Amino acid sequence: MIGINPLDCRRAVAYNNGVAMREALETLKMIQAHDQQVRELQRAIRSYQEHIAKLEEALKAEEERVEQLKSQLSELQQRSRERNAEVDDLDEQLRHYRQQLDHGLLSFKEMEALRHKVTHDQRRMGQLEDEALALMDEMGQEEARLQAEQAALSQLEVQTGQDIKTVESQIAAAEGQISQEQQERVAQVERVPALLLERYQRLARDYADPLVPVVAGSCGGCKLKLSETTLSRLREGLDLIACENCSRILINKGL
Repeated sequence: MIGINPLDCRRAVAYNNGVAMREALETLKMIQAHDQQVRELQRAIRSYQEHIAKLEEALKAEEERVEQLKSQLSELQQRSRERNAEVDDLDEQLRHYRQQLDHGLLSFKEMEALRHKVTHDQRRMGQLEDEALALMDEMGQEEARLQAEQAALSQLEVQTGQDIKTVESQIAAAEGQISQEQQERVAQVERVPALLLERYQRLARDYADPLVPVVAGSCGGCKLKLSETTLSRLREGLDLIACENCSRILINKGL
């Protein structure tokens, strides 16, 4: 019977441990890739939502502008009615004064005072008529502006609705991708030893990249130089090796 060489057994165990560790780290790299992709998609969704908010804000601003123009036009119309009413009142008053001058039994002094009043009111009525005409012109301009803004608002409402619908479809697509990434992650989590997964998740609370490669003898996360002991252990590939500076899990770039 051929005896078993203890050295060969140790080498076999070391080899199996190394293979298991490399497989676990490879799976953990894929988990990290899923997590990073989910974060990117979540950022994209937030950006899409902000874009929708800006579209709605722009539409609201245009709606408020149209309402402001309506209010300005309504104010002009009110002022025009008031001026026309004043003109009508003065015209009625002047007819009454003329009737008094033509048929009234007035003293000379009363007639002079009434003629002075007629002259004053005629001048005032002329001013009011000029103001009424100016208001009519201004109303015409405001009505044209309002019609243009209402047409622009109608176009903006259609365009905004289309844009929001497009962005909402992008959000739905991103949410679908997130769901797919999370499902694939769940399947891969089952292949990682519990202690290693717990270590990764603890680091993930502080870092977006709990697993980092070694680049030119330095940690790919914190960029600080690694000790020769750490590099030697990493080359052996038998254990989980962490950066002595930031505690990130180190991986060979060839993994």
